[in-house]
Amino acid sequence: MSREFVFSTLRLISEDIEKSINFISSVFNISFIERDDRFARFNLNNVNVELIAEDNKNPCSTGGAIGYWKVKDLDSILNKVKANGGIVYRGPLVVSENNTRIAQIKGPAGCMLGFEEV
Repeated sequence: MSREFVFSTLRLISEDIEKSINFISSVFNISFIERDDRFARFNLNNVNVELIAEDNKNPCSTGGAIGYWKVKDLDSILNKVKANGGIVYRGPLVVSENNTRIAQIKGPAGCMLGFEEV
């Protein structure tokens, strides 16, 4: 395992920064540490989670990479996601190779996140 590369930042493109801030704050129970009109930064377990407004160089889409967070109770987090305006985009699915369940969610402003039950 290379220690040269350490994951530091997950940048999420948002159709609406306010909606995304409220959603991320509620689902993860955290507050932003930096903010302006088109950007917000959170820190979650030493990983920067950044929200940036959609523009012509950063289009909002369901393509690209999706970051996954490990959770103890997938059903509980999915209920929290739905209560805060998100939808279950894919799953929950059982991953038989490691006997876990995963789900992808889409936040109310287009951000895609993944959760893995461990």
